[in-house]
Amino acid sequence: MTFTKFASAFILLCVLLSITGIFGGCKSFEPIQVVGVYNGPGLNTPGGPTITITLKNISTKPIVYLLATITPPSDNPGGPFEFVFKVDSLNPLEPDMTISQTQILIRGGFNTDDHYPLDVRGIYQGNGTFQFSQQVVVSIIPASANPT
Repeated sequence: MTFTKFASAFILLCVLLSITGIFGGCKSFEPIQVVGVYNGPGLNTPGGPTITITLKNISTKPIVYLLATITPPSDNPGGPFEFVFKVDSLNPLEPDMTISQTQILIRGGFNTDDHYPLDVRGIYQGNGTFQFSQQVVVSIIPASANPT
């Protein structure tokens, strides 16, 4: 069976299972795992909290561009807040590796009990892009802990 026939059969199976209600459909593969979104440790200023986002490359390809955007509640005047991770073609995020980015979010208020949209997008080394959204909770960690 050629790859094209296999892919077509897989898509047809997903559609049929979804229609019959046996299966909720076929979920696309997300190449990044959100390890955590943390408030602290670090300096919390009167202007906003210190937030750390930790992501893991669970794909089989190196990633050369990675951006995560977290959006506070609509009644918050700050945000959305972009976290640009320090990866590029000379220093890619290799498969099975994690990376963290920390920022002080001026006018960024987050409740630890609420869910917030986190949009993640990136570029693979060579070619190809990805983008997905996920709901996250901002966890508070003590000053003695390290999220990575």
